[in-house]
Amino acid sequence: MLNFFTAMGVASLFVFRGRQGWRKLPVVSFAWPAIPVLFVLVDIVITIVGIQLKPWISLAAVITVLAGAVVYRLAWRPEPTKAVD
Repeated sequence: MLNFFTAMGVASLFVFRGRQGWRKLPVVSFAWPAIPVLFVLVDIVITIVGIQLKPWISLAAVITVLAGAVVYRLAWRPEPTKAVD
């Protein structure tokens, strides 16, 4: 799950770089897009290998994350907006 979420985080760079007003930092622009693509590909391979080697542990991790997401969704209540006089 850690590899999956880090891959999603790095992949989000492709979404944010396409938006107007994105501040291109030198550390992110270095070897763009080779480094992020390589990182995401390696993370995908590691995730697939992890699933193949330990499918039950991987399933337990997915169930844990999904259960946490459900509990968060049920427990989260947005604060009502206050009217401005």
